[in-house]
Amino acid sequence: MGFSISNICRENASSNLSDLLRWDYENNPCTLCRSDTVTRMLGIGALSPRLISECLHDANEEIRQLAQEAASRGTE
Repeated sequence: MGFSISNICRENASSNLSDLLRWDYENNPCTLCRSDTVTRMLGIGALSPRLISECLHDANEEIRQLAQEAASRGTE
């Protein structure tokens, strides 16, 4: 399911997909997939403060770094 979501979002970079990306982050156990999802969310400005806070504690170091970047930019 996560690969399908990633492909859809890769082809259609739009903030309208933020709920789909958030679902993927919250339900996908693969850290590589979650990292890609967070990167896409950051790119469309879809990382909410709550999700940034959660990402700061993710097991994946790259996700924590992306969240740190989003927090320092004030991305919502």
